[in-house]
Amino acid sequence: MIFLVKDAPVKIEVYAKHVSKTADESLVILEHMQDREPQLKFDRNPLPAVERDVRASIRSDKEDQLVFDTSGPDFVRAFLVSQIEASSYASNLAKVLEDRETDPRRIQALREVSAKWKAIRQDSFRLLRD
Repeated sequence: MIFLVKDAPVKIEVYAKHVSKTADESLVILEHMQDREPQLKFDRNPLPAVERDVRASIRSDKEDQLVFDTSGPDFVRAFLVSQIEASSYASNLAKVLEDRETDPRRIQALREVSAKWKAIRQDSFRLLRD
């Protein structure tokens, strides 16, 4: 939605749609895992309140940076850096969950999620270099 108010090259907008689609697909996989195994609870947040507050503060800073503080090439750079950070987190989260998982189907699903986010990260770096 940010591209409704920000200009970016078409290749960046296409990339952003791919990221969004990957996020939607990842969510479907996790929801499917939870549907099949009701004991899995993804809605619980085990993080301490201070960690949740720090993450909320970072999210707010990034939103302000992308929406208000940057434009043109600076916006594109900030956007790609944010995607590098987010895709690194998603890939590593899936990897850590995979390492702790015992069900072969869930292991494979998490491996695929991790690989998709690694690919997104590589795309981010490639676009940043271009």
